[in-house]
Amino acid sequence: MKIIVNSHYGHHQCWQPWVEFFRTAWPDCPYDTVLVSDKCYEHPAEFDVKWSFDEDHGWCANVLNYLEHIDDVHVFLTVDDF
Repeated sequence: MKIIVNSHYGHHQCWQPWVEFFRTAWPDCPYDTVLVSDKCYEHPAEFDVKWSFDEDHGWCANVLNYLEHIDDVHVFLTVDDF
């Protein structure tokens, strides 16, 4: 299973606070946290995995593209804009 945050760079200020809140709420989470965004590789937010497209194809297309590239049967989809 993966814990996915689907976002775009316009919300990058929310990424690290999301990580901090999530790790406070679930400190021993055994699953990878994954940031899916149009550009995120250079951002310092401490996700386990960053999946970037280098351009924004839209919220739904971005997450569907990521889901097509993983083998996990289950995902937990979250959003970053509390």
